[in-house]
Amino acid sequence: MSQRLILLILINLFTFNLIFSQTSKLNASINSLKKYKEIEILNYSYGKKSHWSQRVFLENGRIRRVNHFNKSKLISTDDYYYENKKFKIKKFSLIKEEIGDTINFSYCITAKGELIEYNTVIEEYFSDYNTLKLPETITSGTTSFDSLIGFKTKLEYDIKSNIIKEKVYSKIDNKIITNTTQFIYDEFNNVIELNREASYKIEYPSIILGGLPHYKNEKFEYVYNEDNIWIKKYWIVNNKKYLYQKRKFRK
Repeated sequence: MSQRLILLILINLFTFNLIFSQTSKLNASINSLKKYKEIEILNYSYGKKSHWSQRVFLENGRIRRVNHFNKSKLISTDDYYYENKKFKIKKFSLIKEEIGDTINFSYCITAKGELIEYNTVIEEYFSDYNTLKLPETITSGTTSFDSLIGFKTKLEYDIKSNIIKEKVYSKIDNKIITNTTQFIYDEFNNVIELNREASYKIEYPSIILGGLPHYKNEKFEYVYNEDNIWIKKYWIVNNKKYLYQKRKFRK
């Protein structure tokens, strides 16, 4: 695998983490999404329109494909394949005429329907399932890169299966550090506030590759359509409110 491909994989993984949370978890029932065939997602940075956008294609209320654009140029395509009602296999394809390679995202599921392993550039393993059948522990590989970005994550949930606390363990210079994020949700299960805490000295906002800086406290506001699906998302930091994302639903 070429160095150029590895670099593009890492860049896309960071942007993937940002986009995946917005596209794979649309926070709407399948029934309410069945009337729509396509979603256009426009991203903003401190209220200014980003070059990055996505077009999501739906089939029977579930994501079938996501196209990622930089300005008007198609950069990558995600195809979704569903094994059962809950879990999916995702194929992430870099545009072949530029890269000539494909990255496969796959899941390993037990007979009980529990997700126990996730494979991509980084392998993740799921365990400690609670009564809601949700994993409370996620572990990754043992390489130095795995340790740097987080080798273990502990999760806590509310009764609606929303993550209310995430504690990420990393290892730097043989010292284990933790970053903890707590979440508050609205009635539609969208995050309206998050608070961060670290076990080491850190200056907020902290710079994040491929995304907006992380503030110690962040709040969010939403504008909803008639199906109670948000179509505008605002980001509030340091008492300033910025447009964060728009979603256009097309039938």
